Amino acid sequence: QWMDYGGWYDRRKCTWQLILDMQIVAAMGPPGGGRSQISERTQSRFNMLNFTFPADAEVVRIFETLLTLHFADFDDEIKPMGKGIATATLNLYKKVVKKFLPTPKKCHYLFNMRDIAKVVQGI
Repeated sequence: QWMDYGGWYDRRKCTWQLILDMQIVAAMGPPGGGRSQISERTQSRFNMLNFTFPADAEVVRIFETLLTLHFADFDDEIKPMGKGIATATLNLYKKVVKKFLPTPKKCHYLFNMRDIAKVVQGI
């Protein structure tokens, strides 16, 4: 009611309650795994932004850069391992995403780039 008319009807007092200076900020993942699709009517009230997962080469480059900077003070045999670790972590991530799909009972099986970052941060 607020999104369409700017307020709510108070059934106890039988009056209209006008709501001023209010914003709604919302976020959601794609439908599936217990998450429902929102109606087109509700969706039309929001500005929609969609962020797709970056290409594999971009993810490897991001984490390779972080690891290379981290390994700068290590021995010479450790320094070039950044790209290999970043690639292996991405491959593991992709296998986990394929194997552990979200379901209504296991809706916590949602993975994103933050999970890759946690691996890199742990090194």
